[in-house]
Amino acid sequence: MPIGSEISSKSRYLNRRTALGIGLMVLAVILVIVTVRLASHLEGYLVAKTTLVAGHTVQSSDVEVIPANPGRAAGLYLREGELKEGSVVVQTIAGGQLLPKTSLSQTEPYNKRIVLELAAPLPSSVKKGDYLEIWQLPDEKSASVFDKNLPLKNAQKLADKAVFLAEKNSETALGSKNKTNVEISVPEEDLSPILAAIGTKTPLMAIPVAS
Repeated sequence: MPIGSEISSKSRYLNRRTALGIGLMVLAVILVIVTVRLASHLEGYLVAKTTLVAGHTVQSSDVEVIPANPGRAAGLYLREGELKEGSVVVQTIAGGQLLPKTSLSQTEPYNKRIVLELAAPLPSSVKKGDYLEIWQLPDEKSASVFDKNLPLKNAQKLADKAVFLAEKNSETALGSKNKTNVEISVPEEDLSPILAAIGTKTPLMAIPVAS
């Protein structure tokens, strides 16, 4: 084979490798650009301005629109313009959180608001919208040793998922003792046993539970 022909073949081979390498680099750059654009594609989603608790009918003033990209979970949240009139919260939505479609319903839950006096204060970490178990205790002293995993004899759970709304501390007439009063929202079916406990002045205790 002539020397010139061998050099020409090597040159063509190198040119093809160079062209292929450049082509792969260009393709990689294009893929990166497309990926970044897709990742940065933002749409208007609804978020809660403040904590929304079960039983609350959502108004337009309760939410705001932010640009977001939830990725594969996009279909789980409400976009701008998708909030239906009369939507009611069925599960606590924290302030600043996107509105999950499953946390809203067009049917109002039968939740009732009530104020309880507790035999022991709530942990300071409890905040509006957190869930509580409501327990009836055999006596006032039981509050200091109560453990829901090892319930005392005659202790009875009255509600599984009461929603904490607010805490109000007040004093007795003599001003010598602080009482812990909490406002909660409970399903209607849990209301009767709680009212019965209040009527008999049975000590009550609230225990935070996971949502």
